[in-house]
Amino acid sequence: LAANPRTCTLAYWHHPRFSSGPHGNHSMMQPIWQALYDQGADIVLSGHIHNSPFRKEGHWFDRIDDTWVFNPGRQPSSTPATIVLDLAKMEATWNSEMDIQTVSLSARAEVQ
Repeated sequence: LAANPRTCTLAYWHHPRFSSGPHGNHSMMQPIWQALYDQGADIVLSGHIHNSPFRKEGHWFDRIDDTWVFNPGRQPSSTPATIVLDLAKMEATWNSEMDIQTVSLSARAEVQ
């Protein structure tokens, strides 16, 4: 990671390192999370927590220091919820049958 010439580092995997969902935190992800954190990763995408945006205490994005963390959640229909990252506009948009929300990637974690 230290030798990565890219201006934006994005990582993705299934089990989230940190979760308020029913499965709890996944400490097995700590080594990769720590490496990404130490090198200043910009975005982490994860899955597994199928209902995070659809629960009162859950949300589709978070920010841990300067790293964005996204999880589209599981939509209660046959159409999947999605997250669109528009790096030209520096925005992330969550699309679901429930709502469409956008967050500015240049801001602290505030929904527009």
